Amino acid sequence: MKKKKQECYQNLPPAVEVIRLTKSYPLTKNYRDLLLHPLKKELIPAIKDISFTVNRGEIFGLLGPNGAGKTTIIKILSTLVLPDSGKAIINGFDAEQDGDKVRRSIGYVIGEERSCFWRLTGRQNLEFFAVMNNMPKDVARRQIEKLLDMLELTDAADRACKEYSTGMRQKLAIARGLLAGPDIIFLDEPTKSLDPNAARHLRNFIRNEIVLNARKTVIFCTHNLNEAEDICDRLAIIGGGNIKTIGNIREIKSSYSSRLQFLIKTKVAVSQNVIDKIRIIVGPSNVISEDDKSSHGTAITLTTDHEKADFALSELIKNAIIIHSFHCLEPSLEEIFARLTEYHDSSINL
Repeated sequence: MKKKKQECYQNLPPAVEVIRLTKSYPLTKNYRDLLLHPLKKELIPAIKDISFTVNRGEIFGLLGPNGAGKTTIIKILSTLVLPDSGKAIINGFDAEQDGDKVRRSIGYVIGEERSCFWRLTGRQNLEFFAVMNNMPKDVARRQIEKLLDMLELTDAADRACKEYSTGMRQKLAIARGLLAGPDIIFLDEPTKSLDPNAARHLRNFIRNEIVLNARKTVIFCTHNLNEAEDICDRLAIIGGGNIKTIGNIREIKSSYSSRLQFLIKTKVAVSQNVIDKIRIIVGPSNVISEDDKSSHGTAITLTTDHEKADFALSELIKNAIIIHSFHCLEPSLEEIFARLTEYHDSSINL
């Protein structure tokens, strides 16, 4: 499926190109500073020299803690905020020079409770936004019916939004984002207020209906590691306004695996003499051995590289130790995320 998707878009230019974007915001002053230094401006950098490319037909994740700069990036790409420097090309249009064309190319969905008019029905909300998008009445009517059906909101379409569950309101927000038929969808923490089951159903809908069937491109902002790993084709980990790393999950894990952990389980107990030989190969502090009930032998954990792990395995075989299993334990995305964003101050929400 993934190969077929790549072939479908291989001759098309990228959906989004971000080139050295930088943005700072003025620091909020207290009354004393305003009185003593009314003209002095202090700036907080939100993003610093950010660059990345989003391919057509993919789900690209922006993963970072609160205040990392994810929302600032999305606001610049949506033409809601101007960058201090750099350039953003969306669907072939410059975000600063061709704002109207960019806005016609995108849908923006945020994970907020009040993203619709609560006293209006779901259908009335979509009709209102269709008028705002200058959609012809017959086109709007067909599109609204299609989206209500696709998002399983038809039965609730004529109920007031204040009666909707959180999941239903989020579905309506996605319908609004898809209403004008954009090629690119920005989803800013769309599952923030949802329970785990509703969040999983929404991710499945995004992947299967929006990307695979409707052939849209999605930029997905989140600080949820499991969510990013579950839905994103590629992702950028952002911390302190910088991109720390970028790639698919396997590439990111591989690039931070210079010292891996290996787990060797044997079918017979390994003598202390053999363990000591392995410690000489790998290093005394890099070997942990303990009895393993599942294999009735010994479980040996090595923290080392592939070459030394192979030497340790050879040493066991040379001593007539029968191997039950041998696994390379990759670092989890959570471990990599913690390492890359360790010093980030999440008290500032950018």
